[in-house]
Formats: sequence, structure tokens, C-alpha cells
Amino acid sequence: MYKRIYFLFVLIFLVLVAAIYLHRRSLVELDKSIEFVDHTYGVIGSLNEISGDLKTAQLHIQSFINNTDNHLLANDFVDLITDLNKLKPIVFDKNQKKRLDTLSAKINDWGQLVASTNTIDLLSRDIQNKIQANVTEIQSLIGHCSTRQKELLVERQGFLKATVKSLHRWTIVLIAFAFLLVLFTSFYAYRQIKNRIDLEVLLESILNASQEGIITCKTCREGFKIEDFEILFANSAVKTHLGQESADLIGKSIFYIMPEIQSSGLFAKWVQVVEDGQPDEYEACHKDSRTNEDNWYSIKLVKLGDGVTVTFP
Repeated sequence: MYKRIYFLFVLIFLVLVAAIYLHRRSLVELDKSIEFVDHTYGVIGSLNEISGDLKTAQLHIQSFINNTDNHLLANDFVDLITDLNKLKPIVFDKNQKKRLDTLSAKINDWGQLVASTNTIDLLSRDIQNKIQANVTEIQSLIGHCSTRQKELLVERQGFLKATVKSLHRWTIVLIAFAFLLVLFTSFYAYRQIKNRIDLEVLLESILNASQEGIITCKTCREGFKIEDFEILFANSAVKTHLGQESADLIGKSIFYIMPEIQSSGLFAKWVQVVEDGQPDEYEACHKDSRTNEDNWYSIKLVKLGDGVTVTFP
């Protein structure tokens, strides 16, 4: 009985551990999603900075045409390359990396075109159209990168939603299963305890119907040595033979009702029955406390667990 109950409790514990694990998994996935959202907004922010640097460079081209001062324009190209180099390490999507490599090449080509063109040529409509076409292409690449990053965010949010929903579903299933196991285990334990109580009552009634005195004792040890026996049960016939109420004997030492076994050396027989497991019997004289007469009894000893059961007619 107890093994089955222990097994059920272990099963309940494992189910609850699994439910806790799934719950923690959902929290981990949620943390990852939050980190990904922050990362995505960081990438989009960096792309916006590159777009802003590009627009600033366009404005400074006109300054370069007017006064041939390329100082500001050179700084703009440095800012573009610096922001782009900062962005590359934090982008993990392969397609995004390829777009950034293309974007880097386009910015370099655009910078070389502007740097290699003198101010007179910059006034040419063809050169301006070519520069504008490059800028438009670069802006388009930046737009594609931003769009793709937002798509990745949507995909990640969809994955998170599906994963967390699945984990929550399984967590609820496991908790419900654990709850059902608790109910079943409680019912099973109740039935087993009730059956045992009913069996004990039945056994006690059978023992009380016997005309023989029956006493069950357990050992009292100091270390491994048996020093005494404590009475656990005495049937109603004990009162007839010994003049003691059976309820008054529970928890008492066997020496309390049979002091003769200590003085006569019979205690060794009790110890031997426990240690060897072999039944034994002997005759002993017991003085009746009611009549002060000596009565002889045939005592039978049988091992029961870590104790003995004593019968006497």
C-alpha cells in the first residue's frame, strides 16, 4: 500500500516540476522576446541615423559647390561609415547582413563619386542626376533594411505568442493532471486506511473472542541490545487471566504484568525468539494479584516484526 502511495506522490512531484519548468521556459522566451524587441529598435534607430547622415551629406554637397569647402562633407562620410560599422555587429539575420554589405559598397561608391568630382562637374545636370540616383538607391536599401527588421520583429512576436501559448497550455494540463493525481492519491490513501482500520477492528474482535490471553509487544532497545518489551495490544481475555484491564496495559513494560520473566531468566527466551525468529514455549508460575494464588500458564512466544506475540490459556 505504502509503496503505491509513495509512487503516486513521486509522480505528482515530477509532474509539478515539469509544470514549473514549462512556466520558467515561457518566462525565458518572454525575456528573449523583450531583448529582441530592444535589439530591433536599436537596429532601426541605427538605420535612421545612417539615413540622417546621408541627408546631411546631401546638404553639405551644396556647400561644397558654393565655397569648395569639403571639410563638412568629409566629416559626413566619416559619420556614415562609423554608424554603418557600428550597425554591422548587431545584425544577425543573414539577408540583413548582405543588405548592409551592399549598402556599405553603395555608400563608398557614392563617396568616391562625390570626392572625385570637381565643383564645376558637380554643376552638371548629369552628374547631379547620377549622385541623386545613388542617394535614392542608398535610401531604398536603408528602407528595405528597416522594413525587414520590422518583419523580423513581427515574426518573433508571432513565434513568441505561439510558444508561450503552447507552454501555458501544457502547464495547465500538467497542473490539472497533478491535481487529479492528488485527488486520486487522497482517495486511494483514504480507502486503504479505512480498509486497514476495518481489518484491525475485525482482527481485534476475533482476538477478543478468544479464550486465551493474547499480548503483542515490541522490543525496547539500547543500541542493538534488547532491554525490555512494550505492550502494544492485549485482548479482553487478559483480564480473566491476569486481572488487568487490557486498555491499562497498553504502553506498559512486560515486566509490569510478568515480573517473573526477569527474575527467572525467561527473558532470554523472549530475546531469542526475536533474534532467531523461531517460536518457543515454556511454563511459568504467575501470582494472581486478586487471589494472591500462584497460577501456572503455558506461555507461547511467536515473533511478530521487531517483537513477539504472547499467548497463554
